[in-house]
Amino acid sequence: MNRLDCQKTYLRLFFGKYKSRFSINLKVRTMEKLSFYDVKAKAKFDSDNYDIREKNGRYFAVTKSQSGPHECWRVLSKADGERLKGK
Repeated sequence: MNRLDCQKTYLRLFFGKYKSRFSINLKVRTMEKLSFYDVKAKAKFDSDNYDIREKNGRYFAVTKSQSGPHECWRVLSKADGERLKGK
């Protein structure tokens, strides 16, 4: 599921023969777009699909590489890590 910008998104589902209509109110939050560097591919890329991980009191943004199966890690400040983890 794509993450949308902290706003209400309305989704209507239509069911075949019953022609029933339901509306569901969803709140979906997005992560900020961060810049990552892929060391193996020696390329820089942006991503908004990442996880925030904490190791030994330090925060990291981790995403899957665009050029392979490995992960790319980015160091975050403590303030940014706590703010993004809270979203």
